Amino acid sequence: MLYKYANSVIILMIFTINYKWNIDMHEQIKKDIGNLIKKRREELNMKQETILDYLDISPASLSNIEQGKANFTIEKFLDILNILGLELELKVKKV
Repeated sequence: MLYKYANSVIILMIFTINYKWNIDMHEQIKKDIGNLIKKRREELNMKQETILDYLDISPASLSNIEQGKANFTIEKFLDILNILGLELELKVKKV
């Protein structure tokens, strides 16, 4: 996973093709994504309540997402990225 700062927008790149995928990597990616979401929200001086105004999730769910403890749908993930002015870029991992 790689984070790049370009024009104040964070681009998150996740390598989706990995033949040695395991649960530990899955958990670490959830934590990394949660940290990125929280950091970006804080950079924007945005409270969790502001995000919750646009999403149909509980405050506890958003907190769990930011802590990397929650599973969530791709739709919710994309909604959160959109609210925070982030974009997702997927690339094939170079082997």
